[in-house]
Order: sequence, then C-alpha cells, then structure tokens
Amino acid sequence: MASSIRKLQITGRGSYILTLPKEWIEKNKLTKGSEVLVVHEPDGSLRILPTRTMSDRDRGYIAKIEFKGGRIDSLLRLIISYYIAGADIIEITVKGMKREDIKKLLGMVEHRTMGLEVVEESSEKIVLQVIIDPSSMPINESFNKLARTVEHMLEDLENGIRGREAHLLLEVAGRDDVADKLFLHIWRQVMLALSNRYLASELGVKNYALMGLLMVAAKNIERIGDHVARIAEIVSETLDVDEDTQRLADLINPIRLLFSETVKVFKKPTGNDAEALIEKALVIKQSAIGEFKEKTRGIKSAKLLGHLWLVTESLNRIVDYCVDILELSLNELSILTLTVR
Repeated sequence: MASSIRKLQITGRGSYILTLPKEWIEKNKLTKGSEVLVVHEPDGSLRILPTRTMSDRDRGYIAKIEFKGGRIDSLLRLIISYYIAGADIIEITVKGMKREDIKKLLGMVEHRTMGLEVVEESSEKIVLQVIIDPSSMPINESFNKLARTVEHMLEDLENGIRGREAHLLLEVAGRDDVADKLFLHIWRQVMLALSNRYLASELGVKNYALMGLLMVAAKNIERIGDHVARIAEIVSETLDVDEDTQRLADLINPIRLLFSETVKVFKKPTGNDAEALIEKALVIKQSAIGEFKEKTRGIKSAKLLGHLWLVTESLNRIVDYCVDILELSLNELSILTLTVR
C-alpha cells in the first residue's frame, strides 16, 4: 500500500485527529467504532494496528505440510522454516512414511527447536505445537543465554584439552544443540515482532534497528558454537597422539577471553573498547594462530596434520566472527548517537 502525506486536523475541543487511508480500513475490515492499537515507538513514531492482529495470536497460526516422499532433512528444514516464521501449530501428513523415519524426524525436531512438542500423533498425521510463550524469555535474555552457552563450550574445550578428557570434549560437541535451539528461538522472536504478532516491547526490545543488530550478532555466536563443537570432535580423536594437540589449549585461551570481552562490549558498546578488541583479534590471527600453524608443519602424520589444520581454520573463523560482532557494536553506537542536523 502506497504511503501518503496527511495533515493533522483539530477539533473544537483542541484534540488533534488524523484520517486513515480508506484502503487500509477496508483491507483490515474495520468499520465505525472498530478499535485500533496505537503503539508509541521509542524513536517517536506511532504504529497503528487492528486489535485483532494482536488477538489472532491467542488462536494460533497453523501451518500444514504434506509429506510426499523425499529426504527427512528436507522435511525438517520446512518444519523449522515454519517454526521461525511464527507458526504455533504445524500439522504434518505422514501417510506412507516409515515408522523409523518418523521417529528420526521427531528426534531431529527435538534437538533443533525450543518448545515445539508433539501434541498429536497417528500413523497418518503428526501435530506439533509451540508450547513456550515468546514473551516469557525476552530477546535480550535469550541472547545472553546463547552467549553464555557458547562461552562455557569454549571453557570446557580448553579444560578438556588440558586434562585430556575426551568425554568432556564430546559433551562440548553435544552442547551445540542448545546453542542452535536458542538461536532459532531468537530468530522466531524477531520474526514475531516484525510481523506485528508481538510488540517489540513485549519481547524486551526498544528499537527495531537494534533488534536487527542483535539478530545478526546471535547468528555469529551460533556459528562460533558450531566451530567450537567441530574442534571438540576433532581434538577428541587426537588427544593422546601428539603434544601439539596439547598446545591448542594455550591457543584457545586468548580466543576464549576475546569472545567473552566481545560479548560484553556488544551488550554495552564503547567505540574505544571495540577498536581495541579488533586490534587484539588481528594480533591473535597473525601471531598466535599463525605461529601455531608454523610449528605443526613438521608433523609427519598426514592425518594428525590435517586435523590440526582444520582446527586452526575453525579458530580463525571464531576470531573473524568476534570481529564481526565488534563491528556490529560500532553500528549500535552509531544508531544510538545519530542526531538530526
């Protein structure tokens, strides 16, 4: 619908009134006496929503999927896409799907999503429903839990290497599911706010622009978790093979501290701190990771060398993601300090 410039009018009582576009009224099936919700945004703007837009969420949005054969992971991606888009109920017709495939699918759903539970199941249909209220855990809290999960993964990765504890490293790899769940939960919350299902304030966000930055930062943290899990799996196979594996703990320590400081700066951004950490990240990449890679060149075992180089590539990516988050904190500062000339 095209935008339009409208003039304020004033009534005899000194109240200001603004006419609403006829097309918008008809599209939303409003009539004389209909109620609308007027939301005061932090940037000074107003949003006008039909009250039914907010009440529709109580009835639930339904997605229907008909399985027509194919790969289970393709079906999983479709389920997750509806989950992120804001579906409250997902009905899946599974007629013809093997029982073991249904069991595998439901296990994958459980590992990837938060609060999406089976509420009805038969040989022909599965009904999944989101049982978590999106406003029960504000976006900032979801973000903090995601960041803490990944930070603990880094801590246990370092400790697992130092203590040669393969079981701890495997636990770290398994914890990546928790990070994935939290990220998808954040993504769903953002989509619910952008589609007017929930007010940003209900989800603990004051500014839609900042919500976008938080979403991107959360994605970077989720990717860091993926790389930590990858490193944990690789190193668990090489713990007792060579001392170079042990030196990884000394390399991971400054990266873990970099990540922790990066999250703190993103949550309370200052330009000087962000720039200092970006410089620190560049030093880690050029010195610590580069030196470790040079020291491993003499390893005779091609398999071990390949494993360690895969690890260093993942560590490089973790540092890169930290830099991306720090740059987002600078963007956040810019948004907060913008003024009109």
